[in-house]
Amino acid sequence: MATSSSSRETFDDSDTRHDEMHSTIEAWIQDLSSSSRETFDDSDTRHDEMHSTIEAWIQDLVDEVDDAVSSEQFTEWLDVQSRFHDYSHRNTLLIKLQCPHATRVAGYRTWQNEFDRHVKEGETAIWIWAPIIAKQCPDCGNSPSYHERSDCEYDETPLDSWEKGLVGFRPAPVFDISQTDGEPLPDLETEARGQADEWEAIDAGEVNSPKPPIRHTGAIGDAYEERMPLTAYDPENEQLEHFGTVADIIETGGIQQ
Repeated sequence: MATSSSSRETFDDSDTRHDEMHSTIEAWIQDLSSSSRETFDDSDTRHDEMHSTIEAWIQDLVDEVDDAVSSEQFTEWLDVQSRFHDYSHRNTLLIKLQCPHATRVAGYRTWQNEFDRHVKEGETAIWIWAPIIAKQCPDCGNSPSYHERSDCEYDETPLDSWEKGLVGFRPAPVFDISQTDGEPLPDLETEARGQADEWEAIDAGEVNSPKPPIRHTGAIGDAYEERMPLTAYDPENEQLEHFGTVADIIETGGIQQ
């Protein structure tokens, strides 16, 4: 797909503008997929050829996924993730309110003992509710200390035979990984980065499209604002990051009359 002026489209204000834009967008999508596209004739075998090609694509995807999940990097990542506590919705909200950028959260000793990392001096703790587990009276449900001070007269079984259960909550401090120093934790690279062969043509075509308007700016990251609407691209970003913004535009219906 060329980046010259021949690939750019302009639209007048006539009644056919919507149809012209729709056709142009379809052409962009077709050009974007040309690198992996298969062509099929109109013969009787067309359906079988398409079916075989799709099956081959799916198998390629399955093979890639199998390779990824069996990799040493993924296994190591899973092992580390399993050491982090699975916080309740309430505690997750408390963490988000106190530290919006938090990604991996653990207690002071957990960071030291499990991950060989240490909380930085002067860091402010994130406070959550930790469960209190203790022996419970089978009748009133209180812990032994509260049971003795209550009006409960249960004494049918000895205290040592009482089962443990949740008797309350206490405030507990935790810290995000950004508040710690030490051994690095494994990460999975999930974002596509680099140069995209078709981006120049898409960018050129989008600039000439009446909606959404496009602005090349020094913004931190790309952005699409549906209400304005405006598309802003950070020229410092790699081209593959721009595709995510284009996907947002298409998903929200931004490319329309």
